[in-house]
Amino acid sequence: MKKNMICLLFVFYPLFVFSQAPDSTEQKILQAVKLYRAGNTFGASKLLLEVNRATPGNIQVLGYLGQIQALKKDWGKAKGYFKDVLQINENDFLAMYYLGICYRESGKFKAFLLRRRDWGKSERYFKAVIQARPGFRDVQYQFGLLERYRKHFYKAIDWGEKQLEQNPAMPAVIVGVHRFYDSLLYHKNKTQARTWLVSRTGLRAQLYIGDSYRRGKKFSKADSIFEKLLQSHDETFSLVPVRLALAKSKFAQNKPEECQYYYEQAVDSMRTLTDAALIFEELKYVFSDKEYDEYGRIRSLDGKRTFFQKFWLKRAPMPGSAVNLRLIEHFRRILYAEKYFRYDGFRTLFNNPDKLQYLTFPRVFSLNQKFNDKGLIYIRQGDPDDTAFDLSGANGAMPSQTGVNATQSNESWLYYANGLHKKLMFHFFIDKNGTGNNWRLAAIVPREILESRLEWDSIFQRLYVADPLEVNSLQEEMALRSRADAYQALNSDQHSWHEKIHPIAFPFYISTFQGDGYKTRYEIYYGLNPKDMAVDNKQPLSDQKIELGFAAYDLKWNQLCRLNRTITAGDVKNIVDSLGIWIGQYTFQAVPQEMYMNIFLRMPQQNGIGGYKFKYGMAIYHVENLKMSSIELAKEIIPTDEKGPYVKNGLRVFPDPQRVFNRTNPVDIYFEIYNLPIGDKKSIAFNLNYKIKLLKRTRNNIFAKIKGLFTGGSKEISNLVERFSNSDTSVEYLSLDLSHQDPGQYELEITTSIKGIEETATSKIGFELR
Repeated sequence: MKKNMICLLFVFYPLFVFSQAPDSTEQKILQAVKLYRAGNTFGASKLLLEVNRATPGNIQVLGYLGQIQALKKDWGKAKGYFKDVLQINENDFLAMYYLGICYRESGKFKAFLLRRRDWGKSERYFKAVIQARPGFRDVQYQFGLLERYRKHFYKAIDWGEKQLEQNPAMPAVIVGVHRFYDSLLYHKNKTQARTWLVSRTGLRAQLYIGDSYRRGKKFSKADSIFEKLLQSHDETFSLVPVRLALAKSKFAQNKPEECQYYYEQAVDSMRTLTDAALIFEELKYVFSDKEYDEYGRIRSLDGKRTFFQKFWLKRAPMPGSAVNLRLIEHFRRILYAEKYFRYDGFRTLFNNPDKLQYLTFPRVFSLNQKFNDKGLIYIRQGDPDDTAFDLSGANGAMPSQTGVNATQSNESWLYYANGLHKKLMFHFFIDKNGTGNNWRLAAIVPREILESRLEWDSIFQRLYVADPLEVNSLQEEMALRSRADAYQALNSDQHSWHEKIHPIAFPFYISTFQGDGYKTRYEIYYGLNPKDMAVDNKQPLSDQKIELGFAAYDLKWNQLCRLNRTITAGDVKNIVDSLGIWIGQYTFQAVPQEMYMNIFLRMPQQNGIGGYKFKYGMAIYHVENLKMSSIELAKEIIPTDEKGPYVKNGLRVFPDPQRVFNRTNPVDIYFEIYNLPIGDKKSIAFNLNYKIKLLKRTRNNIFAKIKGLFTGGSKEISNLVERFSNSDTSVEYLSLDLSHQDPGQYELEITTSIKGIEETATSKIGFELR
């Protein structure tokens, strides 16, 4: 994005066309422009300053120096250069254009009277350009942005729409004008705003009339307006915001499938880079810096569409599910943040509770123009696990060690450690100079309000009782932790379950075999039991639906396989009553590679969810050296001439997903051996070494424990068997008698070896004996 901005600024001052070989001054200017174009503003500035010192008064050099300072947001220096340009040419519209921007932006950081003065100058520069050349760049939109700063929302929209009448294909302006409309609905009375919008013509006004009804929870009226807009054939009007508005409306009506449908329609129907910019506007609050850079490198519309399609897929807790729960959760968080954490005012050092500026933020933090810091954390991380505040600091002056002499409000959020991150803590304040909903992050919690947070972490306890000599070092420690937590949280996101979820555990494991061609065959075995689906000790009703699914993706999140089915709790119970467990299997083939896998089940009627999302390693069998498949543990292996589920190589192999066996019954196993070096021989002999190792002994009662001190099966047993094959592939199956072994956790290891050949092949699997 930064590089794009540089290119945008660059085009404003064209290069001179030299009729003869350039002298050293001109060479330096050319080299500076090349550096500037490449994003090296430091190198460009250095060369331009040399030229300016040697030959002052070059408008092109002064213009580029002004642009570089504007890019750095050093508005004071930028003003100086552009004023120098006007001293040379009082009709330089580009200098006026930039001075309008500089005074508008510098005014944000000043007190009321000084701000009013700067904004007055900004208006004069903008109006001078508009009067002489109304089609100059995006000057009318830039003036509209000034009016939006002044909270003149009607005027802001007018100027933005005038800009688009002249040039309707300006993505940044289109996005900005949508922000104007959004601000209008947020800041103004909805009825008054709607009355004003009704008086206007244009499809954007219609969109925000509908959105005003959506925000007022009049969904029927809102949806009818949105649906009508979808019939528009105006090529200059993007339908992406309409579909996104419908997605929000459908979520608010508790229709997650329709919410997802309209979001996906918005992405799939993109036809311009403006459409892509509007999708980005919706998703930017969860981008990481890495994703931001990746997105910035994509130039094609198809590339951006693919990026957006995978954006939520890789974040989904169950990427194989028809409903992407992470996407749905994002819409919930966005709507919640729009209601409670909205703040689009100015963020300045003056109203920053982190006066010493301990905190540092990822680059994506600067994309925000809509929410306070609570909102940004909430959208990324979801509901905190705990919150704390101190009423004694809620009103009036409160001394603190952070440089804040008074705070109006304070609140801290705690997120417990999980598999994705360590414990995270965030401290929010409204500074004494802040207004409205301007909650901002701070690095240090003053001692005066520590008591409400003492149980969260030892740092609070130590600071609470610290003597004056220890306070500074402990506050420094707290500040460093706050900086790390804020940076991590604002550069990442995580899924969370807003509603109470009933977790469902179910057993599964994966075996791999040689597939067709050069592919690997993957078999995923899983089992279900009604008792694992019980909620509050109540078995699910027979007609309750169970959504089952499996999906596999490559490391770029391209889909390799997706398998879904729906059954009922009654189907499971009928099988369990006869076999003890309901068994399912997914099978697919793919080129050997690392992949992301997801197996899941979902019971929507009772918010029951179970599943596993993991990265699976590469399994290669089409090579020259000796290989073994995975070991499949089976409840039963039966020869058959039939075809169907669980059948391979003339055997019906019923997998046991639990991998739990009774010692009184044999343990059936199945595996395959590949690439036996048979050559021209009729058959080849090879050895199979079966090794069973006790990992952990299980004792069910005190008498068994006492007995176990004196007796018990072997901790490790092995058996070497010689086998023959007349093919380079051998299918192996047998039953293991483990009746003499103790109950416990075991590992089965099978090694294939051939006399006279050094290479061997080994497979392992764990199981339990009871």
